[in-house]
Amino acid sequence: MSLTSCIFHVNHQTRFFVEGSFISEDNNYYFDVKEITKEEYDSENNINVIADKVLKYKHFFKLKFYTYENAEEKIIDIINLRDSLPNTSAIPISYADDNGIEIIPSYPNGTIFYNFHYLDEIIIFYKK
Repeated sequence: MSLTSCIFHVNHQTRFFVEGSFISEDNNYYFDVKEITKEEYDSENNINVIADKVLKYKHFFKLKFYTYENAEEKIIDIINLRDSLPNTSAIPISYADDNGIEIIPSYPNGTIFYNFHYLDEIIIFYKK
């Protein structure tokens, strides 16, 4: 196997949304993922939801990305989250929304986490 094929090989089946509650490495951000029905997904108008097509059957999730300011919860809306590389035929591995939030769901070696790019910051989430 060439070095090039090692570098560019991506196992798409390991990059899908997983239900749970997650916290950032610095404990400043929180991310909750809850599986919902297609009807619930359709009623949300593409705000704080994703239809994950990576697994054999499409799964729908409600997303809650938030932080606290002055002890008050501040929800950061994720609007129209979609495949960040829509012009390829590959299975999605990263997603982007209308506000510039990028999400990469990961499930490496059994450790569930998400990578976010938000306000020029890379945020890594681990399961609570």
